[in-house]
Parts: sequence; C-alpha cells; structure tokens
Amino acid sequence: MIARGSRALLSCAAAAMVMLGMSAAPAVAQDTPRTGVEQTSRPEPSSCWANANAPHVSKGTGKIIAKTRWECGVGRDVTVTEALIRLYQCSQKPSGPEKTWTTQYGCRVVKSASYLDDLYVPANGKTNPRYVPKVGDPGASGTGWWIQCTQYYRSDNPGVKYRNASIARYLTA
Repeated sequence: MIARGSRALLSCAAAAMVMLGMSAAPAVAQDTPRTGVEQTSRPEPSSCWANANAPHVSKGTGKIIAKTRWECGVGRDVTVTEALIRLYQCSQKPSGPEKTWTTQYGCRVVKSASYLDDLYVPANGKTNPRYVPKVGDPGASGTGWWIQCTQYYRSDNPGVKYRNASIARYLTA
C-alpha cells in the first residue's frame, strides 16, 4: 500500500481515462451526484457522495468560485482522505464525459485546490464546504462557461478514486 498523501491526484480528465482502462493508475468510481453533468440519479439513502456545486460569482469578492460538500445518508459515515477540486473555464457549454471538455469545448483549468487533511462525513449529515480556490486565494475572472470537477479518496475504499462534476454555468466576473 502507498502511504497516504503520496498518491498523485490526477486531473478529472485522467480519472476518466482510468475509468476507460487507459491507464495503470488507481481505480476510479463515479459518484451519483444530485446535479451532475455525467450522472443525475439520486444517491442511495445509505451511501456517501460529493455534492459539487456549480460555479458562481462570490458575493464577497465578485470573482468566480465553486465549492463541494460531502454528504452521507442514514447509517453510513466516511472520511475523505484527499481531495482535488478544479475550476474550468470553457468557450462552449461542456456536456458528456469530462475527458472531452478540453478538446471539444475549449475548457482549461483556471484554479485548483488540493486538500490532504482528513474530513469526517457523519452519517445522515454533511460537511462544511471545501472551496476552489481555497479561502483567502483570489477567485477567477472572465466570461464563459464555468464548471468544476472534484476528485477524492475515501477511507472505506482507500485505493479507489472518486470523482464528481458540477453543472455548467455561463458567468462573467
């Protein structure tokens, strides 16, 4: 087993490649987000998931940010051990698998935030949000379609990388 914190967090595009068997990196599991680009089914009541909120203009800074909260249903808890949240700006509205965002929709990563501290997610509860960019770092600016992707590891399946994407929004900041 690789020591915690030494695994390199791949981009969401690389995570999609792993799902298709195109890499020897750790296994990837797709969340079932409440509002997602790739999947829209509601999670099972006893599962845990990442709720990747759509990017928005911060009331405090006037810049574009995004956040993710982790939630667990009844009778289930988990610890998120590592997370990487990326904020993309796109020239066209992205759809379909994240692996196509950069080539088909002109998306580029403009902000990212890495979290290596353990985040406990209680049963039938949710966490405080984790932001991209991190609190205190400047938000993004520009006009276009914005979307975020969150990838993370959980204590219940330490070798599996989970990922989830938000919906896309057209914003100007």
